[in-house]
Amino acid sequence: MALVYADEMTAISNDYFALDKGKKAFDIAYQTSYLVNLLLKQRKGYFEEMEGGDYFRVLLDYDEVEGDFYTRGDSIEANYVETVNAARFQPKHLVGTGVVTRIDQLKTGGDYGKIDLVRHQTEKAMQRATLIIARSFFDEYGAGAARLTGIGACCDETASRAYGGFAEDDLVRKSDSTKPWEGKRETTAASIATSVIRTQVRDTHQADGINKEADRYVTTRLLFDSLRTQLEAQQIYRNDDEMAKAGFIGVKVDSVQVFPDDFCPATWGFAMTTKCIGFACYKGGYFERTAWRLIPNKADDKFMNVYCDMNLVVNNRGVHKLRTGLTA
Repeated sequence: MALVYADEMTAISNDYFALDKGKKAFDIAYQTSYLVNLLLKQRKGYFEEMEGGDYFRVLLDYDEVEGDFYTRGDSIEANYVETVNAARFQPKHLVGTGVVTRIDQLKTGGDYGKIDLVRHQTEKAMQRATLIIARSFFDEYGAGAARLTGIGACCDETASRAYGGFAEDDLVRKSDSTKPWEGKRETTAASIATSVIRTQVRDTHQADGINKEADRYVTTRLLFDSLRTQLEAQQIYRNDDEMAKAGFIGVKVDSVQVFPDDFCPATWGFAMTTKCIGFACYKGGYFERTAWRLIPNKADDKFMNVYCDMNLVVNNRGVHKLRTGLTA
């Protein structure tokens, strides 16, 4: 039986790896993490494809212009108030690689087996890319220049450290002197409970209305199971049907969706406002796949790459809060 050539393998991958709009892609790779599924597949949060540049620029709308009631004869303010700025996040680059060896092809019987082998390696390459993202999602400040600007960096409380190009004191609302770019974190030890989550969510509140307060809460599997045991005894929760449809487990407490993530660090609980966190990527940098090629100096072994050029970004830092030191 003849071996599959690189161009035939590329054709097989093209049929299988359909990511264009209107096509049904095989999306098992997105099941590595609920956050990956939520923000990259469903795109429920911030998502922007950008043409290029050294940084991803994310607009921040953080203050109010001048204005008030007035009566006849009153003077009217006409002073400029800076209300809009842009955070800058460095693009990060990652790759997942699929490899098909000559020996593997020989061991796989029949044409269908060879096609299945190519599909499997294509799937594993994409899955590897999403795993890299999931494992870096919660990174702290200084985790590594090549890694995502993670949740730990977003919620870093060191006022002098720049996040997205701004330190906390760089953005101050003239209207009330608050700092919308403040990193929020609580490190006091506590047992996971609905009261802990409610307090943490309340600390993200900026104003009434949508996208002004955390609507999701992510924690570890251990802490989630402990919380669910408490809720079952009190019968004050309901299962989250939206998450179940995506293949994940979750519950709703008040209006907040609570869910576990396998990559969440131990003792962590993160209150997030979905529309204010997500990904920016280059156009041409969203799970871009190369053709299959021969590996130099190998026995007819072939490889393909899946590239991602993106970073985790936020457009409102103050509506997220991290808590560490949680126990079951």
